[in-house]
Amino acid sequence: MTGKECAEALSLMINCNDKANLNQFIETLRRDHKLLQDGEIKLLFKTLKMFSEVRTDARNENAVTVARKVVDTAEEYLGPIKPNY
Repeated sequence: MTGKECAEALSLMINCNDKANLNQFIETLRRDHKLLQDGEIKLLFKTLKMFSEVRTDARNENAVTVARKVVDTAEEYLGPIKPNY
C-alpha cells in the first residue's frame, strides 16, 4: 500500500465516522511491534508538525490550534521536530 492509499483509507474511515474501524486501527498500532511503535510515534509528531503549520479557516481552526499546542509542548522537551524523514 502506498502512503497516499494509506492516507486515503484513514481519511475515508474518519469521514464515515467509522468508530469501530478507527478503534481497531488505534488498538492495532498499540499492539504493534515495539520497534515499529517508535516510527509510528515519529510519524504522528511529524503529521502534527505539518498540521501546525497550515493556514486555518473555520473548518480546521481547532485542529491547527491543538496541533500547534502539542508541537510546542513536545519541542520544549524534545527539541525541534523535523517535518520530513
